[in-house]
Amino acid sequence: MQFDQLSDILDARSGQIVTTNCGKYPFRTRRVVLAGLGASFLLGAFGSPVAAAAAKYRLKSSWKKGDAQRVDAEIEVLGQLRMNADGKKVVTAPLKVTGRFAYEERLLSSATSLAARSYERAEAKISIGSGSVQPTLRTSRQQIVVQDNNARLQLRSVGGPLTREELDLISIQGNTSIIEALLPTDAVAIGDSWSPASKLWPKLLGIDAVSQNDIRASLEKIDKNTALVRLTGKLTGAVGGVQTEIELRGSYTFSRTQSRITSIDWTVEEDRAIAHAEPGLKVVAKLKVRINPLATPRLLPDAFLQVIPLEASAQDLALEFMSSGGYQILLDRRWRVMLDRPDATVLRLVDRGDLIAQCNISRLPDQAGSVLSLEKFQAGIQAALGEQPVTFQEASQTTLSGGLRLLRVVAKGTISDLKIQWRYFHLSNEQGASASYVVTVEEDLLARLGNADEVLTNAFSFQKRQAVAARHKKPAKR
Repeated sequence: MQFDQLSDILDARSGQIVTTNCGKYPFRTRRVVLAGLGASFLLGAFGSPVAAAAAKYRLKSSWKKGDAQRVDAEIEVLGQLRMNADGKKVVTAPLKVTGRFAYEERLLSSATSLAARSYERAEAKISIGSGSVQPTLRTSRQQIVVQDNNARLQLRSVGGPLTREELDLISIQGNTSIIEALLPTDAVAIGDSWSPASKLWPKLLGIDAVSQNDIRASLEKIDKNTALVRLTGKLTGAVGGVQTEIELRGSYTFSRTQSRITSIDWTVEEDRAIAHAEPGLKVVAKLKVRINPLATPRLLPDAFLQVIPLEASAQDLALEFMSSGGYQILLDRRWRVMLDRPDATVLRLVDRGDLIAQCNISRLPDQAGSVLSLEKFQAGIQAALGEQPVTFQEASQTTLSGGLRLLRVVAKGTISDLKIQWRYFHLSNEQGASASYVVTVEEDLLARLGNADEVLTNAFSFQKRQAVAARHKKPAKR
């Protein structure tokens, strides 16, 4: 979840919505500090008050490669979602989220893989209007690597691709893998304040960029065991290409005996505009995190760390999607599901706030013993485009590693002075199952599409319709 992304909460299959794949669950939690000013006076030798130099303290982390910690986190979110499914009328719906998490974590600190986690608990209840969902993390996906891609952090599972719902569930704010970066770089006295680097906030809050930041941290109090640092301030940034306004109030506790941050308590108010494939929101989120250093990790022994793949491929970072149309695919994380029904699935690829491409997928009637020729497929495409002047750039036929037969046709044309490319695909197997889809993209945006359509195609697999129907069947009312 970073509680990052509310994913598919409004269920398109039941006709409630187009999509709410709202990436970024609304659990963005930031911190800043109220700078309090303390002064102490000593009585000089002649009885006159003389200002004493305030004692300064170094809050330096001992968190290093191989270290382990136990993390328990709770999230509560209240507010509203804003949706604009028809592009005209904005509709609001009340939102309530509660989440509970528990995991072991060890610092890897490689060039790209920052930390490894093993979850014991990851669950949430997300209520929108009168409907609710309760996403969970599959047992086979509980071992997670926190990947650092410089601008933001990404979570991937060692056990296989996550679903969008699973990714959103565990993508909560206040990422404990990098929380120590909030500590001051210099020694500080009670009342001293400092500004955590702006580049840190996208990683901690799950946003894309920061344009203005006045969040400050200050040392509020300290004793021989702990130091309390308060965080307060506002931040303006971007998520999915739209503006978000964030106000953070809260604190964290630094253990002087363990040289580690051991607790986080934040309240975050966020007001985010509606994006291409995600709803807007206005919420208040409360985050409570407790961190306990572990001398002997139980779930992440040294032997496990030695076999974790530290470099992630595009397939490792792809998301698993099971359509109600009876097929399973892998999706580049930039794809968002806008609609999913037995007869059609609509995806949008949004990159840094820009709408790059749309993909329409249809599961076709099963036709055992019938094989569509490349020529017929291309003729059908020409008929569908009507009198639209197009040029066919490519027409090919291949067999994929899973035994699927793939027909691929690429055409280009101009619509309203925009140069458009259409990539048509037809997939079928020996049992007669088939599906077709088309990716529509402006030619100027082809580089940003990259191989997102190939990731989808290469992992395509058909499911039996009976099994799909049973999976989506609503339970009988009691």
